[in-house]
Amino acid sequence: MCDKDEDGADSLWPDYAVDRVLLDIGGSEEVLTSNAVEAYARLAQVWRLSPADAAAMLAMPLARLLSLWERRTCPPLDQDEILRIAILVDIYNLLAPIFGSDDAAIWPSLSNLQAPFLGRSPIATLKAGDFATFIEARQCVQIMWLGFHAQRNSAVTG
Repeated sequence: MCDKDEDGADSLWPDYAVDRVLLDIGGSEEVLTSNAVEAYARLAQVWRLSPADAAAMLAMPLARLLSLWERRTCPPLDQDEILRIAILVDIYNLLAPIFGSDDAAIWPSLSNLQAPFLGRSPIATLKAGDFATFIEARQCVQIMWLGFHAQRNSAVTG
């Protein structure tokens, strides 16, 4: 189940291309907040989230999100907000190799029968969900990614 990464080494996770939505986790709270807000702004644009939906997915007041996006001068993001952003960015980065960038951009708005979505769209589910729902959604997408890579690897070796 290992892929060769850009350096030719075995890797369980894909190397992320520069054009992907990336979250650089490192540095001080201010740097971390700035990087997370920038990544989430790009993701919200890719997923065509309204500002209200984008704020709801972070369990954050709309005014705070808009302030972060416009001025980036607010109290640093708390741990829950950073983890939600990291999970959402990771979901996108897992979807992109499976569906391609265009379909990975629309997947969150489509109804989905898998748990935890149960017929709702991932966006609707995550807007109303707690942190455990985020973890479950990410696990669902990771299982899809693992299945995709297992099929791809068996086609290459078989």
